Amino acid sequence: MLFNVLALWMLVFVLFGIVGMQLWMGQLHNCCTDMTTGARLLDEATMQAMRCGGEKSCPAGYECYEKNPLTDEYWKNPNAGTTSFDNYGWSVVTLFQSMTMEGWVAINFFTWDVMSVGCIAYWLTLMLFCAYFVVSLATAVVYSNFR
Repeated sequence: MLFNVLALWMLVFVLFGIVGMQLWMGQLHNCCTDMTTGARLLDEATMQAMRCGGEKSCPAGYECYEKNPLTDEYWKNPNAGTTSFDNYGWSVVTLFQSMTMEGWVAINFFTWDVMSVGCIAYWLTLMLFCAYFVVSLATAVVYSNFR
């Protein structure tokens, strides 16, 4: 019975990881950048670089750019590069963090900034199905096995 729940978790990680990569691969690098100085605009609420794309545009004097225009290096993803859908490994780490419901709202807003409101279906399905149903199912199976 526990094997079935673990297989369900793996299926969820594969499905949501691949969908997340298709939606946001490389998109979380986009920041509002001053093209003359190479400085990123910081969001005062989170002290993270202001993400852009989708419906969120940059203020005057800044452009939405994925690289530092002076060094041609990609900007880091949010949270020192750990919140990412650039490859399957980081996508699974991001999903695991979201499924534990620790910091998932910030990740939701990062993806919302670069895509628009279309990501609501992804996050709503992930949180309702995975965070509540699958985690509760795993807890119930472990409880019933050791009871």
